[in-house]
This record gives sequence, structure tokens and C-alpha cells, in this order.
Amino acid sequence: MFRHVLAFQQVARRSVSTSARQQVRNRVPEKQKIFQEDNGLPIHLKGGTADVLLYRATMTLTVFGVGFTLYQIEQQTIYPQTKEVFICSLIHSQLKQGAPCNTPAKADIVVLVDGSWSIGRINFKLIRSFISRMVSVFDIGPDRVQIGLTQYTGDPKTEWHLNAHPTKESLQEAISNLPYKGGNTMTGMALTYILNINFKAEVGMRPDSRKIGVLITDGKSQDEVLVSSQSLRDSGIELYAIGVKNADEIELRSIASDPHESHVYSVRDFMFLVDNVDDLSSNLCNSVKGPELLKSMEVYDEGVSTMWVRWEKVPRATGYMLLYRPISAIESQLVYELRVGGNIKSVQLEQLIPNTVYDITLHALFREAQEGRGVTLPRPPAGVLTITDVTHSTMTLRWDAAPGAVRKYMITYQPEGGDLSEVQVSGDITSLHLSSLISMTEYKVTVTPVYDEGPGSPMLNTIITSIAEESL
Repeated sequence: MFRHVLAFQQVARRSVSTSARQQVRNRVPEKQKIFQEDNGLPIHLKGGTADVLLYRATMTLTVFGVGFTLYQIEQQTIYPQTKEVFICSLIHSQLKQGAPCNTPAKADIVVLVDGSWSIGRINFKLIRSFISRMVSVFDIGPDRVQIGLTQYTGDPKTEWHLNAHPTKESLQEAISNLPYKGGNTMTGMALTYILNINFKAEVGMRPDSRKIGVLITDGKSQDEVLVSSQSLRDSGIELYAIGVKNADEIELRSIASDPHESHVYSVRDFMFLVDNVDDLSSNLCNSVKGPELLKSMEVYDEGVSTMWVRWEKVPRATGYMLLYRPISAIESQLVYELRVGGNIKSVQLEQLIPNTVYDITLHALFREAQEGRGVTLPRPPAGVLTITDVTHSTMTLRWDAAPGAVRKYMITYQPEGGDLSEVQVSGDITSLHLSSLISMTEYKVTVTPVYDEGPGSPMLNTIITSIAEESL
């Protein structure tokens, strides 16, 4: 703190010289620019001689705050005219660029950005800077890496598709102008959205590209993410999950692809996003490059229902995976998989459909497969659901806590002949009060624990509400 006070005093002494006094008398202000670097720590000036000297000398003081944690109140203390204060919190992240990702491989990357209210406009600027730095390492173009972006809250919105920006310059301009949406955090809906809307050939996705999704969020989703993220992975889309502040790391791991060490990033505050961007860009680059490319593959000896495939062996490959699918209107969505060992360089595909074109992809594998067999334990038996304090329109539910790491409980209740209602509570809650029920009606009530891997054993009960007093 004292070094900043001394610095202001020195500026004041040197600036209010004879010539400076003449400028003051002539009402021509001399603008002094003071650069303060906070180094991650706020520095509070509590009045004193330094700022008073400058202010009383009628000099215009322009303050540039460099860093994430320079507080606005400090700048106003240094100089009350806030229009002369500039926050340059992103300077250091803009000065450095990550190592370029040099590869001829094609990749289609869709960035899914949480634009909910909990982020705030200032932090959203940090997200824009983070994305800009992340994509700067790639060779952007229709024959290289394409990047689309969708922002989501309660309803996802495509900001731009994969084929919208064929140059890095236009892409960076779009990122800098990315608006802040605001709303709720519906991550599951957004993941389904990018699968159905953004990863499509009609908006730029290429059949021979690597497909990658990058999620950036700051909170726990308000809807289910397990099914939607699994659908993306089953479609051959590699998923990264970046969580900031209040994001649920367990949820991030359930979304991201394996291994989680390189696909999940949990950041405790937005100001530290930039500290992870180079590592993320490096892992993304490895995903774009993929495993070592096979030099050649040949299809030969095609029969009515068989064909042979052979290839050149790849050094250090521990195995090969063939994916093949028929190109027909009926079964084009069926993808078949065949794996062979690293010493194999040809294989016969059997039980094929006659007179049909097949799309064949061959991947070299670089991890030794370990075989074994295990049997999972059965789910624990259902607990007991008790219903008490039953009136004509209310009841209280209490249930046994389910074993294990319960994410939430899903409660459903349905009157005889009526519609099903659903309520969800967190995994540490074991009671619930229901209201607005129908009098003299039988209700079927179910409480189901939900785990990361899916629902557990439900707890069931049935109760009849009492008659309303006015009916007596």
C-alpha cells in the first residue's frame, strides 16, 4: 500500500513544477496516467497525502487497474471522477497466446456456455476471454477446425453454427460480441439440444471430422444430465466439462468423457479460468489430433454377405477397432463394432446385407485391454414410506434414507383416476408435506432414490384423504 502512496507523492512533486503551475493557472490540465498492478491482492488507499496532493493540484488522473481483483471503490478513492477510471482486468490474458495446435486433422467443436443469472455480466466477460484464448490455438477453417457456440439457460439458443465462421478473425469477433442471456440452468436440455441441432451435417458437421463438445457452467443443473450426455457420447462426441464456483464436480464427471483427469475442470472462481486455459487447449488439441493415423486401409474380396479389410500396422498400437454401418434408409443408424489385437492386420466382416454399401472406419488403439469378470451387487431393498397427518387436502410423507450416495429423491403421487404429480428433493431430505389434495380420494405415493448410475428401489404407499368439514 505504501509504495502506491509514495508513487503518487512523487508524481505530484514532479508534476506540479513551475511549468505545471503555469498550466494550472491557464486551466490547461496535465493528464497523468498511473498504472497499478494488483498482483491478485486488493490494495486499499484510505485517503492521505498522495491522492489529496494530486487531486488538489487540479490534475486529471486516469487510473488503469490491471488484474482481476482491483476494486472499483479503491479507484474512486484515488480519484472521485469515475469516468476517468478504467478496469483492464483482461490485459494479461490477452497478451499471452497458447501454443498453436498444428495438425491437418478436421474437428467440429461445439462450445456450450451457461448464460444463467448466477454468472453475472462481469464474469461472463471472463468467459468470453477464456473461450477466445481457448480457440486461438486452432487452425480455423472449413477443412480444419470449425467451432460453433450455443448459450443456454431455460431455453438454449444457437449463437452460431459450425460453418458460420470460416476464419479465425470472424470467429474471434463473434466471441467478443457474444451477448449475455440470463436465466435458469437447464444443462440436460442444452446437451440434448446440441446433439439434435448443432451436430448436424446441414449446419456444417463433417462426416470425417472429430466431434467434440465443451461445456462451461457455474452451477448444478436443474434437470437430468445423465441420459443426454450419454446420448452425445454414444454418438461419438467427446465431451469436456468445465465447472466454475458452484458447479457440481460429480455432475461434471457424469457428463464428461473418460479419462476425467483430462476432460473435467473444476475451477473455484472465474478469475482462475485463465489459469486452466492452456492445459485445456492442449488436451483439446490432442482430441483433435486423435490417435496416430493409419497410413492405409483396403477393402477387398467383397462377397454377397462378407468382405475383407486389411491395413498397415501402426507402431505401438495395442489393438484396432473397426466401425462399420450400412448406408441404407432402413438401417443407416446401426453401427457395428469389431475389435482385434495389435498383431492383426486383416479381418473378415460377416453377416452383411447383400447389395449394400458399407461405411467403414478403422481406429488404432494404444491401451492394453485387460480382461476380467465381475458381478455387481443387487440393489438394496426398498425402505419404508410412512404417511401421517392426513387431512382432506394435505398429508406428510416420511421415508427411510436410502443407502449410498443419493443425489435426490423423486416423489410421485396420483389420485385415483387423476393425473400424476411429481416433486424432487435433494438426497439429504427424508420428509415432505403435500397440499392441495382432493378430499375422500385414494392416492398412490412413490418415493424413489436417484443415484448417479440411475434410480434405486422405490418406496410405495397408498392413503385415502379425509372428508372436508364443509361436506359433513
